[in-house]
Amino acid sequence: MLFTDDFILAKIEPILEYNPNAEIPAEELANNPEKYARQALFIGTLERVVHKMIVTDANGNQRCINYDEFESAYYTGNQVVADSFKEVAALLHNFHPKTRPVFGVFLLLKHIFTML
Repeated sequence: MLFTDDFILAKIEPILEYNPNAEIPAEELANNPEKYARQALFIGTLERVVHKMIVTDANGNQRCINYDEFESAYYTGNQVVADSFKEVAALLHNFHPKTRPVFGVFLLLKHIFTML
């Protein structure tokens, strides 16, 4: 299960009405984010995010960045890093299961799987 499985998760019982590709007025999106707001990442976005979290050290070894490195890059003006994480931040900003139920199911399932 990935951050990209929103349509699959919306079809789990109880089925959630979900159509982030609908061409609707902005007002309709604002009034019904649970139906029309995208609640996952495109695979290309996920790939960019993962790529930005890998660094190569002086010896040519690759590793995941630590939180301090991420925070420093994100908040001190590294626009490449900040831009890569905009969509992730948008998913988390003001998150509530009523307005993003598909993403809520994703988070709940991730929690359950980590408990196994």
